[in-house]
Amino acid sequence: MESAAVNTRSDARTNRARLLAAATSVLARDGQDATLSSIAEEAGVGIGTLYRHFPNRGRLVEAVYRNRVVELCDAASSLLAEQASARDALRTWVGRFGAMLVANRDVPASLQPALSSDSEFREESSSLLTAAVQEMLDAGISRGEIRSDVGPIDILRMVTGFSYTARSVDDVAMPLDIMMDGLRPL
Repeated sequence: MESAAVNTRSDARTNRARLLAAATSVLARDGQDATLSSIAEEAGVGIGTLYRHFPNRGRLVEAVYRNRVVELCDAASSLLAEQASARDALRTWVGRFGAMLVANRDVPASLQPALSSDSEFREESSSLLTAAVQEMLDAGISRGEIRSDVGPIDILRMVTGFSYTARSVDDVAMPLDIMMDGLRPL
Protein backbone atom coordinates (compact mmCIF):
# COMPACT_ATOMS: atom_id res chain seq x y z
CA MET A 1 0.00 0.00 0.00
CA GLU A 2 2.82 2.40 0.87
CA SER A 3 4.42 1.83 -2.56
CA ALA A 4 1.17 2.81 -4.30
CA ALA A 5 1.04 6.07 -2.31
CA VAL A 6 4.64 6.88 -3.23
CA ASN A 7 3.94 6.15 -6.91
CA THR A 8 0.81 8.29 -6.79
CA ARG A 9 2.78 11.21 -5.35
CA SER A 10 5.49 10.67 -7.94
CA ASP A 11 2.90 10.57 -10.73
CA ALA A 12 1.26 13.70 -9.35
CA ARG A 13 4.61 15.54 -9.29
CA THR A 14 5.35 14.38 -12.82
CA ASN A 15 1.92 15.47 -14.04
CA ARG A 16 2.27 18.85 -12.36
CA ALA A 17 5.69 19.40 -13.94
CA ARG A 18 4.33 18.38 -17.35
CA LEU A 19 1.38 20.72 -16.94
CA LEU A 20 3.64 23.64 -15.99
CA ALA A 21 5.95 22.98 -18.94
CA ALA A 22 2.99 22.71 -21.32
CA ALA A 23 1.34 25.82 -19.89
CA THR A 24 4.58 27.77 -20.26
CA SER A 25 4.83 26.71 -23.89
CA VAL A 26 1.17 27.21 -24.79
CA LEU A 27 0.91 30.57 -23.01
CA ALA A 28 4.05 31.80 -24.78
CA ARG A 29 2.63 30.69 -28.11
CA ASP A 30 -1.06 31.59 -27.72
CA GLY A 31 -1.09 34.25 -24.98
CA GLN A 32 -4.53 34.99 -23.59
CA ASP A 33 -6.06 32.76 -26.28
CA ALA A 34 -4.48 29.67 -24.70
CA THR A 35 -7.13 27.22 -23.61
CA LEU A 36 -6.90 24.90 -20.65
CA SER A 37 -7.78 21.96 -22.89
CA SER A 38 -4.86 22.77 -25.23
CA ILE A 39 -2.55 22.90 -22.20
CA ALA A 40 -3.81 19.54 -20.91
CA GLU A 41 -3.47 18.04 -24.39
CA GLU A 42 0.11 19.31 -24.79
CA ALA A 43 0.95 17.90 -21.33
CA GLY A 44 -0.52 14.53 -22.32
CA VAL A 45 -3.04 14.52 -19.48
CA GLY A 46 -6.79 14.82 -19.21
CA ILE A 47 -8.52 18.06 -18.33
CA GLY A 48 -9.52 16.55 -14.98
CA THR A 49 -5.85 16.12 -14.08
CA LEU A 50 -5.23 19.76 -14.93
CA TYR A 51 -8.09 20.85 -12.66
CA ARG A 52 -6.86 18.63 -9.81
CA HIS A 53 -3.57 20.52 -9.84
CA PHE A 54 -4.90 23.96 -10.81
CA PRO A 55 -8.55 24.57 -9.93
CA ASN A 56 -8.78 27.53 -12.31
CA ARG A 57 -6.90 29.37 -15.04
CA GLY A 58 -5.63 32.01 -12.63
CA ARG A 59 -3.90 29.41 -10.44
CA LEU A 60 -2.22 27.84 -13.46
CA VAL A 61 -1.02 31.17 -14.84
CA GLU A 62 0.20 32.14 -11.37
CA ALA A 63 2.20 28.90 -11.12
CA VAL A 64 3.77 29.50 -14.55
CA TYR A 65 4.72 33.04 -13.62
CA ARG A 66 6.03 31.93 -10.22
CA ASN A 67 8.25 29.33 -11.94
CA ARG A 68 9.61 32.00 -14.27
CA VAL A 69 10.40 34.31 -11.35
CA VAL A 70 12.08 31.52 -9.38
CA GLU A 71 14.22 30.47 -12.36
CA LEU A 72 15.23 34.08 -13.02
CA CYS A 73 16.12 34.72 -9.40
CA ASP A 74 18.00 31.44 -9.07
CA ALA A 75 20.21 32.58 -11.97
CA ALA A 76 21.66 35.56 -10.04
CA SER A 77 24.33 33.58 -8.20
CA SER A 78 25.46 31.66 -11.25
CA LEU A 79 25.64 34.86 -13.31
CA LEU A 80 27.86 36.40 -10.65
CA ALA A 81 30.15 33.38 -10.84
CA GLU A 82 30.19 33.23 -14.65
CA GLN A 83 30.42 36.90 -15.64
CA ALA A 84 33.60 38.98 -15.67
CA SER A 85 32.07 41.56 -13.34
CA ALA A 86 29.09 42.08 -11.09
CA ARG A 87 27.97 44.86 -13.46
CA ASP A 88 27.96 42.36 -16.33
CA ALA A 89 26.00 39.88 -14.24
CA LEU A 90 23.45 42.54 -13.28
CA ARG A 91 23.13 43.72 -16.91
CA THR A 92 22.51 40.16 -18.08
CA TRP A 93 19.98 39.57 -15.29
CA VAL A 94 18.02 42.81 -15.83
CA GLY A 95 18.00 42.04 -19.56
CA ARG A 96 16.38 38.68 -18.83
CA PHE A 97 13.93 40.28 -16.41
CA GLY A 98 12.98 42.93 -18.95
CA ALA A 99 12.59 40.31 -21.68
CA MET A 100 10.41 38.22 -19.39
CA LEU A 101 8.17 41.20 -18.66
CA VAL A 102 7.85 42.18 -22.33
CA ALA A 103 7.33 38.63 -23.57
CA ASN A 104 4.75 37.82 -20.91
CA ARG A 105 2.53 40.87 -20.91
CA ASP A 106 -0.52 38.63 -20.98
CA VAL A 107 0.63 36.74 -17.90
CA PRO A 108 0.78 39.78 -15.60
CA ALA A 109 -2.61 40.92 -16.97
CA SER A 110 -4.06 37.55 -15.99
CA LEU A 111 -2.53 37.93 -12.56
CA GLN A 112 -3.73 41.48 -11.94
CA PRO A 113 -5.93 40.51 -8.97
CA ALA A 114 -3.03 38.69 -7.27
CA LEU A 115 -0.52 41.42 -8.07
CA SER A 116 -2.73 44.32 -7.05
CA SER A 117 -3.34 43.00 -3.56
CA ASP A 118 -1.02 42.10 -0.73
CA SER A 119 -1.22 38.47 -1.75
CA GLU A 120 1.27 35.80 -0.74
CA PHE A 121 2.18 35.47 -4.42
CA ARG A 122 3.02 39.15 -4.73
CA GLU A 123 5.03 39.14 -1.53
CA GLU A 124 6.94 36.01 -2.56
CA SER A 125 7.73 37.38 -6.04
CA SER A 126 8.81 40.73 -4.66
CA SER A 127 11.00 39.09 -2.04
CA LEU A 128 12.69 36.80 -4.56
CA LEU A 129 13.31 39.59 -7.08
CA THR A 130 14.58 41.99 -4.43
CA ALA A 131 16.96 39.40 -2.97
CA ALA A 132 18.38 38.50 -6.40
CA VAL A 133 19.06 42.13 -7.31
CA GLN A 134 20.46 42.86 -3.84
CA GLU A 135 22.92 39.98 -4.19
CA MET A 136 24.25 41.45 -7.44
CA LEU A 137 24.29 45.01 -6.10
CA ASP A 138 26.21 43.91 -3.00
CA ALA A 139 28.81 42.18 -5.17
CA GLY A 140 29.12 45.20 -7.44
CA ILE A 141 29.37 47.67 -4.56
CA SER A 142 32.01 45.61 -2.74
CA ARG A 143 34.06 45.40 -5.96
CA GLY A 144 33.72 49.14 -6.63
CA GLU A 145 31.73 48.53 -9.82
CA ILE A 146 28.34 49.89 -8.75
CA ARG A 147 27.43 53.01 -6.81
CA SER A 148 26.36 52.41 -3.23
CA ASP A 149 23.30 54.67 -3.10
CA VAL A 150 21.01 52.49 -5.21
CA GLY A 151 18.72 49.75 -3.94
CA PRO A 152 17.07 46.75 -5.54
CA ILE A 153 13.65 48.41 -5.66
CA ASP A 154 15.16 51.25 -7.72
CA ILE A 155 16.46 48.73 -10.27
CA LEU A 156 13.23 46.73 -10.37
CA ARG A 157 11.12 49.87 -10.87
CA MET A 158 13.32 51.10 -13.71
CA VAL A 159 13.32 47.77 -15.55
CA THR A 160 9.57 47.39 -15.05
CA GLY A 161 9.03 50.90 -16.43
CA PHE A 162 11.25 50.29 -19.48
CA SER A 163 9.51 47.00 -20.14
CA TYR A 164 6.02 48.42 -19.73
CA THR A 165 6.60 51.02 -22.43
CA ALA A 166 8.57 48.76 -24.81
CA ARG A 167 6.94 47.47 -27.98
CA SER A 168 9.40 44.58 -28.17
CA VAL A 169 12.29 43.04 -26.25
CA ASP A 170 14.69 45.01 -28.45
CA ASP A 171 13.22 48.29 -27.16
CA VAL A 172 14.48 47.48 -23.66
CA ALA A 173 18.21 47.17 -24.52
CA MET A 174 19.16 50.84 -24.81
CA PRO A 175 17.31 52.02 -21.68
CA LEU A 176 18.96 49.18 -19.74
CA ASP A 177 22.39 50.21 -21.03
CA ILE A 178 21.70 53.80 -19.97
CA MET A 179 20.57 52.57 -16.55
CA MET A 180 23.74 50.51 -16.20
CA ASP A 181 25.88 53.56 -17.08
CA GLY A 182 24.07 55.44 -14.32
CA LEU A 183 25.04 52.74 -11.82
CA ARG A 184 28.78 53.43 -12.15
CA PRO A 185 30.30 54.60 -8.89
CA LEU A 186 30.20 58.35 -8.34
